Amino acid sequence: MNKTGFWVNADNTRVLWARDNGSDKRSELWELSEDFDSYSWDDVSREFREYGFAGYLAILSFQGWSCVPQPNGFTKNTSEMPKLPYPGGMLSGGTADEGAWHYMPSRMVDATCDSEAEFWPARWVCNKAECVDDIRDMPDHFEEPEPVTAEIPEIPPKINTKAVSYATLPDLMPAKDCPELQGLGKIRHFRNSAGRKVAYVASADGKCVVAYRARYERGSDKQLEASIKAFVSKLGFDLTA
Repeated sequence: MNKTGFWVNADNTRVLWARDNGSDKRSELWELSEDFDSYSWDDVSREFREYGFAGYLAILSFQGWSCVPQPNGFTKNTSEMPKLPYPGGMLSGGTADEGAWHYMPSRMVDATCDSEAEFWPARWVCNKAECVDDIRDMPDHFEEPEPVTAEIPEIPPKINTKAVSYATLPDLMPAKDCPELQGLGKIRHFRNSAGRKVAYVASADGKCVVAYRARYERGSDKQLEASIKAFVSKLGFDLTA
């Protein structure tokens, strides 16, 4: 099984870069994301620690993911897909800024009066206006993976877009204690332009809740809300549906 390369899920909505460095401790896993004005590759290596690098990729393979060993080599009938936006340094294990790509090392963010201390993993970030390549047409050009013959957990069908529910979170209340977010699994936080966590999203069982801190005025941070909209859309929900 190929390990190092770009991994694409069955419905072409997620792309990972996996780099086999010979051991679980040294191997790397990065995920491509985008917001209103930038592309980002986030270090998500902690996701495979429980299973081991090879074990985690085997799970992806059983779930219908395909590995693309070459950066632009995902082809069908010799027709290449549009180029992925990525920094060469990520592929080689480097950390030096490259063109419009900027490397942001991991760091620990100190606790504040309204948030706990938090570990921020490393990221590669590039402004869309400065990026040579983009992913706007990717879903139309990816080759569908070959059918999986092994027994695997059933993958839920894609649901129609539904409206999210909103909640107001008191400024001093931890997100995990918010009644509207409880029982919906992992809570994803979003930061405003000042770097403060002001919004939280959780989803499960056909329900998605967006909780804003009481101090945040909706509509005051367009980039923040564009990021939330992009995230919930991947879950099958819409902020305005």
